[in-house]
Amino acid sequence: MRVVFWQNILSFYQVPHITALAAFPGTEVVWVVQQAITPDRVAQGWKVPDVPGVEVVVAPDDAAVQCLVSERPADSVHIFSGIHQDPIARKAFYQCVKTPAQIGLLNEPPFPGRLRDLVSPPFHRVHRLLHGRHVDFVLAIGHMAVDFYQSVGYSQSAVFPYGYFPSAPAEPSAKPSGGPVQILYLGQLVERKGVDILLDALGALQDLDWAATLLGGGDQKDALAAQANTLGIGGRVTFHAPMENALAMQKVAASDLFVLPSRHDGWGVVVNEALLRGVPVVCSDRCGASDLIREPWRGETFKSGSAPSLASVLRRRITAGKQSPEAGHRIQEWSRCIEGPSVAAYLRDVIAYTKPKAQTARPVPPWEAAPAAVPERSAR
Repeated sequence: MRVVFWQNILSFYQVPHITALAAFPGTEVVWVVQQAITPDRVAQGWKVPDVPGVEVVVAPDDAAVQCLVSERPADSVHIFSGIHQDPIARKAFYQCVKTPAQIGLLNEPPFPGRLRDLVSPPFHRVHRLLHGRHVDFVLAIGHMAVDFYQSVGYSQSAVFPYGYFPSAPAEPSAKPSGGPVQILYLGQLVERKGVDILLDALGALQDLDWAATLLGGGDQKDALAAQANTLGIGGRVTFHAPMENALAMQKVAASDLFVLPSRHDGWGVVVNEALLRGVPVVCSDRCGASDLIREPWRGETFKSGSAPSLASVLRRRITAGKQSPEAGHRIQEWSRCIEGPSVAAYLRDVIAYTKPKAQTARPVPPWEAAPAAVPERSAR
């Protein structure tokens, strides 16, 4: 089997499941991108990742795109992300529909409020009417994407929950004991991320013992610092500029609670990064990655945009005190289901299930199938 991914950049959170897929016997994987990485991602601390076992093609010309599409079409699966924004992926898609290759889509839902995404539902509905018969499966990033793709006409049987899946840490994480409950936010300081909502919620919890770190940069940083001071919590909130990913992950691992207060997030890969390090997560119900925290021992959700709703959840979590090593270990053990090999096996099963005349059972996402309790192990 030959699997070709068509995406905009080499995202680090795509590497684990793509390289794990390439490790399966008899599987060839090609990753085609417009560019290796973008300047804004470099500013956030990203680096061009290593992708062992995968053929990487950057910015192919028309002739190269034609070759990639025409090679072994009957044995190929082409998975497209962002065909309406990525000219290379779009060109390849319209060539692929003329071949016997399997075709999949891998996408987030539209962002609400942006003009482009306000017209997205009718646009996608028309595209589905014209070309949907050629699409064998949709890998929908988060529950909002599942709802969206079904709403524009893709059958429930063709839409599969999916997500983003960064690498796991090499070693189990250890946390410092004592002191206040350490709350962490990691991401851009922009309006969509809802950090102002988090500060409003913390302002209502001054009777509790907590300290918060906000790690990231963005156009709201000064306004957020002023907001914290106005609320009387400036001395308990620390701002950190963006840093190299390995250092940022150390901050995540040392926290007791990770908060992602986004007004909207197609996924929110920082949720995975926290869970992989044994840290429970509180995020809004408009984050796709809330799919991963459906049991309270892994975290909770709150109503997007509501500081009182977030404050209620945080009060409960902070009052419970600092996280125990046992609780963190349980989360880390469970998180094996969102590591590359588990996700790649799920993707392989989706591909097999959606082949013509397939006789296999419908695959279940590993993060939904994983048991609440898992056996202990000494190390990853």
